[in-house]
Amino acid sequence: MPLAAVSAFEFVAIGVGVSVLLLLLLVGRPAAGLSFADRMRLRRIEDKLDLVMTSLGLKYETSSAAMWQEAADAGDKIGAIRDYREQTRVGLKEAKEAVDAYLEKRGR
Repeated sequence: MPLAAVSAFEFVAIGVGVSVLLLLLLVGRPAAGLSFADRMRLRRIEDKLDLVMTSLGLKYETSSAAMWQEAADAGDKIGAIRDYREQTRVGLKEAKEAVDAYLEKRGR
């Protein structure tokens, strides 16, 4: 079937399916086995999937990642690091780097 014959909905559905498969592959590995780059890549995939679901009008629950981000945005850096560690089960250094990178990206 030519690409032009694929509807926009089918194209998005295929994209969502591929994203879900990638998520399952990455989530199937224990969190401690994921590198920092893999965890950040997984987060970007989740963000993109959330965007696709929103654009399709599908309801989704906000992930717990928003909790550490909200704490960081409110100026509670220690709380954000604690929440990030609880969510991802990483060490203090990796959690601090992730929160610092998030704050730097946000210009804070």
